[in-house]
Amino acid sequence: MRLIYSLILIILVAKAYSQDTYFEAGLNLSSYDFKSPQLSDNLKLSPSNGIFFRFGLSDYYSPSINYGLSFQQFNASGEQSNYYFDWKTNYIGGFFQYNVFLNRRESFYINSSLEILTLLSGKQMSYGEVYKLSEEDEFSGVWLNPRLGLTYNLIDSRSLTLGVIFNFSYSMNLINDTDQKLSFLTNQLGIRFML
Repeated sequence: MRLIYSLILIILVAKAYSQDTYFEAGLNLSSYDFKSPQLSDNLKLSPSNGIFFRFGLSDYYSPSINYGLSFQQFNASGEQSNYYFDWKTNYIGGFFQYNVFLNRRESFYINSSLEILTLLSGKQMSYGEVYKLSEEDEFSGVWLNPRLGLTYNLIDSRSLTLGVIFNFSYSMNLINDTDQKLSFLTNQLGIRFML
C-alpha cells in the first residue's frame, strides 16, 4: 500500500512541474533474438503479442521533452525438437522522450525515446509446466530500450487530445554476462490520451 501512495505522491509532484500528462496503451509485437553456444539449429522462435502502457509528463519549459513510467510485455512462442513453449514477460521502467514536430499545429511528430527497464515477472509455459524466467540471467537485469516512432493526434482540443502511435524499439540487456544473449525487436501500435 505504501508503494501505491508513494507513486501517487510522485505523480502529483511531477504534475506540478509539468505542462501536460498523457497515457499511452497498445499492442506489442515482439520478436526475440536468442543466441547461445548450446543452441541447436532447430530452435524456432515466433513473434507474439503483448501490451504496453506508458504514463508520461511533458516538460513545462519545453513541450518537446517527455518523461515517465512504462510497462512492457515482450512475448514469444517457440519450438525445439517438437517441444513447444511460450515465453511471457513483464518489464517495468522509466523513459525519456524527445519529440520533433512536423507541422505547426504540433499534431504530427516523430519521437525518439530511451527506456530503462527491468523484469517484473516472466514465465515459460510448456505442456502444463511453468518455469520462472526471473531466475535466468538473460531475462533479468537492466535493459536499455531505444525507441523511434510517429504520433498523429486525431482530436486536439484544450481539454483532450487523442492520437495514434506507431513505434519501433530494440531492447538489449546491459548486464548479462552469460554466454546466452537475448534481445527484443518490437513494433508497437497504440493510442495516446492527453489531459
